[in-house]
Amino acid sequence: MGRSFHPDGDQSATSTTTSRDSNGNVTKVTITNTTYPLTGMITSTKTTTHIVNGVANETTETTNTYPSSTLRKPEVMTTTRSYVVSEK
Repeated sequence: MGRSFHPDGDQSATSTTTSRDSNGNVTKVTITNTTYPLTGMITSTKTTTHIVNGVANETTETTNTYPSSTLRKPEVMTTTRSYVVSEK
């Protein structure tokens, strides 16, 4: 787990897990939570990467959550991409 503290008071925490199945396929999940004390907003980013036969499929879900006093619903954005993983 990694943590960072910024001069403006923002804080981030990141955690990553990786697993491999019996066929050699890899799944990696990284979660980062960032808090912004001046606005009260929290950003959570979850990136999941599945690698099968040298092809990675990556999905990133970003959620922005606002203080209840703003009456704003959380905003969620999801992106996906695929790429070839090279062995070196």
